[in-house]
Order: sequence, then C-alpha cells, then structure tokens
Amino acid sequence: RFSYMNPDLINPATDTPGIIQFAGNGIDSCNCGTPIHYYFGNAAPRVGFAYTVNNKTVVRGGFGMNYSHQGGVGGREDIQGATGQTGFDANTSYSPSNAGGTPAFYLNPNLGALSNTSLPPYSTTSEINPIVNSGNYINAQGQAVTASGVTYGDPILGGRPPYSETWNFGVQRAVTNRMTFTLDYAASESHFLPGNLNLRGYWENQLNPKYLVLGGLLTKLPSSVDPQTGQTYLQEAQAILPGLQLPYANFGGPQGTIEQMLLPFSQYGGITDAWGDVGNSNYNSLQLTLAQSTFHGLSFNFNYTYSKEIDDTGDIRSGYDIPASVLANGQSWKQDRIDRAEEGAPQDWNFYGVYDLPFGKGQIGANNQFVRWFAGGWSLSWIANYTGGSPLEITASGCTAVGQGTCFPNYASGFAGSVRENGHWGDGVTHANASTIQFMKSSAFAAPNSQTQYQIGDVTRTAPYGLFGPGGYNVDAGLSRTFPITERTNFVFNAEAFNVTNTVQFGGINTNMTSSTFGTVSNQANSPRDWQFSGRVNF
Repeated sequence: RFSYMNPDLINPATDTPGIIQFAGNGIDSCNCGTPIHYYFGNAAPRVGFAYTVNNKTVVRGGFGMNYSHQGGVGGREDIQGATGQTGFDANTSYSPSNAGGTPAFYLNPNLGALSNTSLPPYSTTSEINPIVNSGNYINAQGQAVTASGVTYGDPILGGRPPYSETWNFGVQRAVTNRMTFTLDYAASESHFLPGNLNLRGYWENQLNPKYLVLGGLLTKLPSSVDPQTGQTYLQEAQAILPGLQLPYANFGGPQGTIEQMLLPFSQYGGITDAWGDVGNSNYNSLQLTLAQSTFHGLSFNFNYTYSKEIDDTGDIRSGYDIPASVLANGQSWKQDRIDRAEEGAPQDWNFYGVYDLPFGKGQIGANNQFVRWFAGGWSLSWIANYTGGSPLEITASGCTAVGQGTCFPNYASGFAGSVRENGHWGDGVTHANASTIQFMKSSAFAAPNSQTQYQIGDVTRTAPYGLFGPGGYNVDAGLSRTFPITERTNFVFNAEAFNVTNTVQFGGINTNMTSSTFGTVSNQANSPRDWQFSGRVNF
C-alpha cells in the first residue's frame, strides 16, 4: 500500500477532505485501484529433454522463461511512494500524546473505545488538476508562469516486468572412460529491460530531431522580432517548416523558446518517465567443454565460449526516427537502430584443475625416505583464464544539437588506415608518460563544430572501426600438502599465488575523442602478483 491523495476519489458524504487515503480495497482505504494495469500473461514455462544416442553420446536441450522485478511490479526502491507524482504522496508529521504513551491515531476502526480512531487532518499542498506544475504561459495578469517537472507512471509498462527467454541445445560425447567433450549452443532474448530512457523520446519530452533543421532558431523566442529581417522568429521557422504553430494561445515566458514550443508537452519543464523500461537484448553463444575426472592424480576442465550480445540499453541519441537531414552520412535511421549495438567480451576461456604429484607412498620414490618426506603428498592446483576485450564506445563533447541524448562524433570523411597506433594497449606506458601515449587516432573521427552543431553524430554506438578494448589473461596457482603427525592429527600447508605471471592489464581508456588525452590508458585493471601462505592443524 502507498499513500495516495486524490480529491476526485473523496466522497463528501463519508470522507473528510484533505486526509491521507491508502490505495487498496480495505475498510481503511480509498477503495481505489492501482494506476498500473495488471498483465496476466507472465507465464513462465520451462521444458527440457535428454536423449541417450548410445553409451557414449547424449543430446540435451531446453527452453525457459524467467521474470524479474522492476517498475510498478515490485523490486523498485521507491515503489512504496508510487511515482512521486504531485498529489499522490505527502510528507506529514503526527505527534503522539501522553509523552509518547498513546499513538497519534489508530488505523483499526473497531477500537471504538479510543478517541483517536481516524487519521488527523492535514493541509494539502496541491491537487490533481490539469495545470499542476505546468507553465510556459502568460496568465490573466500578464505574468509569465515558470514550468516545473512532472513524473509519468506508464500504466502499461508499469505492469510489464523484465523477462528473458533462454534456450540451449548440446551434444556430450565420452572421449575416454574419464574424459568428456561437450558442444553447446546457448542463447537468450530479453525485453522490457531498464536502460537509457532516451529510448522513450515522446514520453521523455524529447525534441524530435526532424526539427533540428531549424538550427539556431530553436533557441529563440517565437514572438521576438529578428532585427535583420523584421519578421518574428516563429515566422522564420514557419518558412522552413510550414505549419508550425504555438502549442496553446498564451504560450510564452522566458523559457518559452521555439524548442520548448515543439516539445510533445510544452507546458512542462521536464518529464520523468518512472517506469519506461523498453530495453531489449539478445545473446548467442557457442560453448565448448573438455572435462576429465581424476585419472592418475589429474583432473581438469577446459571450457571456451564464443558469444555475441547486442542490446539497446546503453547511451542513446534519440527516441525518434532520425532523418537523413541531421546525420552527416546522409542516411536515415529508425528509432533506436543506430544505438542497437554489441556489448560484452566476445571470447572467454578457462582452464582449471588439480594434479596430485606422483611421489611418495605407492608412487615414484616409494622406497626412498627422503622422497616420501619431502616430495610426497603434494597437490598442485590452478585456474587460468583469458577474456577478450569489450567493444569501445567513442563519444564527444561539444554537441549542441538541442534536446538530444548522448554526444557522439561523426566518422571522419576520407580517413583510411588503422585507428590503432603505438602498439598493444599499454606498450611503453609508465606513470610519467601515461597521459601522452595515445593508442587510438582522434583523426578517425570528426568532432562537433559550428557547421555540424545541429547534426547528430553517425558513429556506431560501440566498436566503430571494430575498436575493442584490451583483453587479458590471468593465472592463479596453489600448492598444498597434508603432513601426518599422529593417527588423528595432521598439519595442512598451503601456498597460493595470484597473477602468477605478474601480467599487467591496462584500463581506464579515455574514449572521448574531443579530449586531449583521447586513447590513453590511466590505470591497471588487475592486481599485481600476490602470495598467500597458510597452515592449520586438524585434530
């Protein structure tokens, strides 16, 4: 239940105006429903199969749907306060009586013997009506009213939780009695994901990029007169885009620019789209696994994954179709397609295992007391992995295309050759020169300038020119042995090393191409080699 005050739901015959109402249908509530439309299609089927082809081969597959919590269906921090819309929540303070001995009021109406059986009245600050928080107009007294922001709780999206469809198909084959090889295809597709709300251009009160052809007129007041032409700026805008009109007759004020005039909801300073979760993603992968159970003291697992994830939940340029007139490459893009891009590292392999060294009792050197005491009983373990680099997102500063999202540059016209320079990521970098060695060429991109200030950058959201950040590998290893002391007592010794090869993985890549340190690395993304020793007595 959340606090809810709506004058339209108060019955003057039975209710006291101006008190808190509780959403729901209980005896102490407003008998009103949630603004969220319930969605009853959240079925979560799961199906799988396994088929034994012969005594060495098994085929497996499966499909399932999973849901999570987001928006108006729970799991959101501020869901108990609804969307925070004006008139839908209030902060009130009630004082208990008898120095705190008696509650300020009771919610239970059956406590008739008590005097404070209802919520005390309080002063309301605003009501739900068509002009709450609105502005950018001239009132009857000739004064400009400043607009404020409002919050929109989408009744449809608020009831749709994020969900994923996952499926897999694979074959497992016994190579030997102790070794198996597995080949799997695994994939998923997800919808209604939280992400960048610029995807919701209209409901975010974003300027449609088709209006960017108006250029500098967007920042002008429509009724002001251009001293050079003698026309109002609105008239000049109408000459470029015939049919433009004021959104309402008394539109005006210092913030009432032509840009504001063209917004979907011109009367508001901004709109918070509380539950506008419309992100999508898909993932496909090929997975290989070679595993061996203990044989002659050796057990190991090697697995490799080659994958590709594409989503539209990152930085977004616009929530509208982008016309060719505002893109430097002369192409047009459908809504969100230019910002549907690859994410995540495409390659990953892991190799881990345990090897009991073949020395000591019953093995090599069994008859040699020195070997038994100093070389027998040791176990070597290791974890080695490699992760490929992730696609880079190249951004810029200085975009002045009003009303748009993230600032992206353009592909530089006529650029040829490799974008990379100065070798592998981090080659030759020291603390002293880290800000001067650049590993990407800024000349591959065109920064926003006075000629392109009302254009939207045309580079792909991630991996322009196939740019990926540095990958890296890591090896951890351990050596352990149990020393018997008595029949029931032993001493266990462990020595472990992390990042055995002391390999440096660089990070902190500056991907803002208008920065003087574009393409530099600024930190170490992993930890240096570290040793750890431990011992314990078991009894």
